[in-house]
Amino acid sequence: MIESTTLKGPLGWSMAAISVIVLFCIFTVSTVGAPLLTGSGELAPDTESDSLMDQHNEFALLDIARFNGRSAFFKPIPRPRKAPKYIPPTPREPEPEDHEPQEVEPPKPPQTYMGPPLIAIIGDEAWFRGSGSGFDAVIRLRSGQEKNGLMLVSTEEPTFAMVQHRGGDYALPLFTVEEPFFVDNPPPSTNDDFLEEVN
Repeated sequence: MIESTTLKGPLGWSMAAISVIVLFCIFTVSTVGAPLLTGSGELAPDTESDSLMDQHNEFALLDIARFNGRSAFFKPIPRPRKAPKYIPPTPREPEPEDHEPQEVEPPKPPQTYMGPPLIAIIGDEAWFRGSGSGFDAVIRLRSGQEKNGLMLVSTEEPTFAMVQHRGGDYALPLFTVEEPFFVDNPPPSTNDDFLEEVN
């Protein structure tokens, strides 16, 4: 028979440790082997997650209903329109007799030239300043050509070009030769009293 004093020593500690290890091994084998022994690979339905999913779907539908139920997203109820008052038709005046249509006179051409400015004359070709940029910055016309309502009739080198614009004929000078400062301040006249007539 084993004495109680020997169980309190190393032998007792060893037996207790072995029993704990055996219990741990049995628990581990049962936990790992339980799915293999049942044979069915289907998982048991998780009722808690299903209930949470259903609750989530209900909350989502409630949020959508609240969003759609706001007054800002409803069209206002149309107010009933009042019936228009009856207005008797006004009697028509008799139509005037047809007169012969008056001939419309074409507009007179302006007295001064209103087209693009002349910038160069080269032979029978004249250049005018265009409204665009690049190739459209310069309008080049030869005698008899027309572009944008401007027609070059002829050139008189080096300073004049005859053009037609808006139904009028114009002589365009390339350079201005006016010198108004001579008229504004004329030089003083000199006395020729000291000259004597000689036979």
